[in-house]
Amino acid sequence: APARGDLTSTRNEMRIGLTDDSSAESRTPALHTLIRDVAVYHWALTGTALLLAAISGSVAVASWRRRRTTIHTITRARAAYTAIGGIMFIAALLYLTLAVDSLVSALDPAGVLLDLIG
Repeated sequence: APARGDLTSTRNEMRIGLTDDSSAESRTPALHTLIRDVAVYHWALTGTALLLAAISGSVAVASWRRRRTTIHTITRARAAYTAIGGIMFIAALLYLTLAVDSLVSALDPAGVLLDLIG
């Protein structure tokens, strides 16, 4: 296992590389690869969250429409459509929040890494 001092030294080198473009640490291929991979991850997460938000929103709308057609029928079905629609609406809002957060992170992957290493 690496010594604690080695980990601290590596973290400090990363911090310098992420904050000072003129430093030798900022020109390492490993750091550029790491920054690119973090950006790709967050772009993929943004796309996935937007897709899930669209699906959840569509299910919420469809459930609400089905609920409206059951107004004069069984109340158990109406309650189920209401519950499903509400849950899917909340899920869509959560996915949208995740998408916005991931988009901000994808636009500044070096800042995300800097926040991660402290």
